[in-house]
Parts: sequence; C-alpha cells; structure tokens
Amino acid sequence: MLANGFRFISAWTLFRPEDGVALFDGLEKNVMRCDDGEIVPFDVIPIRCEGIFLEMMHAAAERML
Repeated sequence: MLANGFRFISAWTLFRPEDGVALFDGLEKNVMRCDDGEIVPFDVIPIRCEGIFLEMMHAAAERML
C-alpha cells in the first residue's frame, strides 16, 4: 500500500495525502494483491477525509516522516 502513495499512521491506519483517503483496519491480512498487481481490500474501512479530520490526518502523516 505504501507504494500506492499511502503513509503509515498506525498499526491499522494508512493515509494518502494526495487525495485525503484514509484506510482504517488496513492490516495486511485485510488486503489481497492479485497476480496482475491489482490490490483488493476487504474488511478495510475507506474514508475520504474532510475538514478538521483531514487536517488531523495530514498532521499525523507529517509526524510519521
């Protein structure tokens, strides 16, 4: 997932700053990579962050650099 622009926030949260998408429960066991390289998430909670939540996620991503 990191190769797709997501940043590690915590053991179960990934965030992609470019479009404000956060993935919760994004554990490796909840994501499958197909033979063609396509990533198929299941049991993952995607959220497009907005407002203060988006600001908080950007701040968290910056702390993880």
